Amino acid sequence: MALSDISRKSLRSDLRSRLAKMTVEEFSEAELNSWLNTAQFDVFVRLSGISDIWYGTKKAITLTAAAGVTSIPLAGDYAPDKISKLKKLVLASGELVPFVTDNEVHSYRLNSNYDYSYSACHFGEYLDVFVGASATALSNNAAYLYFIRKPDEMTADDNVNTILFTGQPTAGKYFRVWMGNRFVNVYARASAETSDDSIFFVTSVTAATNATNLAAALTHAFTGSGITATANTATVTITGATAVQNVDVNNATFAATTSVCCDVPTEYVDLVIMSALSKALFKLNMLGEKQTVDADISNRFNDIRALYSSEIQLQQAEKVPGVQTPRMR
Repeated sequence: MALSDISRKSLRSDLRSRLAKMTVEEFSEAELNSWLNTAQFDVFVRLSGISDIWYGTKKAITLTAAAGVTSIPLAGDYAPDKISKLKKLVLASGELVPFVTDNEVHSYRLNSNYDYSYSACHFGEYLDVFVGASATALSNNAAYLYFIRKPDEMTADDNVNTILFTGQPTAGKYFRVWMGNRFVNVYARASAETSDDSIFFVTSVTAATNATNLAAALTHAFTGSGITATANTATVTITGATAVQNVDVNNATFAATTSVCCDVPTEYVDLVIMSALSKALFKLNMLGEKQTVDADISNRFNDIRALYSSEIQLQQAEKVPGVQTPRMR
């Protein structure tokens, strides 16, 4: 889930305005999108000292491991492309499995001090889990993997709303299509009314006909607004609206898929735009302006580090959880 609710379209518009390049001749949308995503990762990396505040998460993982070292593939919600850094592993019993280096996790088999312990290491696409010779083997253990996730890339500009007709809506019922903080009502009507100055669609006992009528009405009403509507069998897909709100329409199921927004704290979204701006200025060979922007970015990051200095110092001073120095015999 993105941390901010600012869409890629809004970011791109802001970036274009700062460049005073409102057309696609100088910079295509794909190029600006690429820079904005790269800039988002730049901010994430430069905030790595405190990234666990915003990007720390945990996912359930089922472990099966016998005595020795077992390699467990990382996939799905904890795939390598989603993980920035593993932090800890906690078994179903609540026991902490410390992370150690890949050399250590294999050498523990030769050290009797670790016969009753567990440990793990992250190596590429695998999680290597060590189970001591006398420790309880793990069998479908419902553990939790704690890690710092990577930001979600912004892959779409708009939210997508769908309306699935499951029957004939009652005439007079309506829903709302939101554009920013404004909305318009869309009514269901039993028949076409030439005197009606609202948006309406004619209801039918056939779900597919309802979808066709609604899509046609929305397309006619919102032409040129950035909102589009298409029908596929009994479903109408609406793109570009801020939201589609069901007020009292029956026999229709409303759903929404939210586009991935800028995945940094809202208060630092401006840093993403400035970082992308720096890349654009370099392409334009406007090096003086680029240096000014880079200096501003650096100052802002220094302010953030000063604000969270206590958290950063504590994180650097903390010992890796669960790691103990073995007794010397």
